[in-house]
Amino acid sequence: MKELMLLLLIQSIYFAGLGILKPIKKEHLKNQMKNYHLLILLTIMVIGANCGDKDGKYGTVVSFSKDNSIKFPDFELVFTGESDKTSYFDNGNKFTFHYYNFSVTAGSENKTVQWSSGTGEIGPMPFEIGGNKYSIELKYSEGLKKRLDNDELVITKL
Repeated sequence: MKELMLLLLIQSIYFAGLGILKPIKKEHLKNQMKNYHLLILLTIMVIGANCGDKDGKYGTVVSFSKDNSIKFPDFELVFTGESDKTSYFDNGNKFTFHYYNFSVTAGSENKTVQWSSGTGEIGPMPFEIGGNKYSIELKYSEGLKKRLDNDELVITKL
C-alpha cells in the first residue's frame, strides 16, 4: 500500500513538473492551480499514511519496524529491537540465542514478549496479556502456512 501511494506521488510530481515547463495560458491557469492543490493533498495523504500507529488484525500478516506501534483490538505491540543471550551448559558447551523483543501493553498492564527460533525450531510463541492468550509468529506462520519476511509477524488470539 505504501509503495502504491509513493508511486502515485512520484507520478503526480512528474506530470505536474511537465506542466511547469510549458508556458501556461491565462485560461489554463485555473486548471493548473487545481492540479497543484491535488498534488499537495496527495502529498499530505502519503505522509499521513506513513506516519503514526498502524492497526493490526489477528491471523493476518502485519509489517513491523523498530519503535512503531501496532494497535490490535485488545493490546498495543511495539517492536523494541533484537538481542542475543548466551546460555552456558554444565558440559562446557554454550549456545547463543537471538531474540526479537516486543513491548505489549493492554490498559495498565505492560510486558515484554521475546520471540526466538531457538535451536532452529520455528514456531509460534505463546503469551498472555489482559487475561487473554495469544501467539506471535515470525519467519513462518503455521496458521497461514506461509513464510514471513523479516519485517512481518502474525498474532493469533488463542
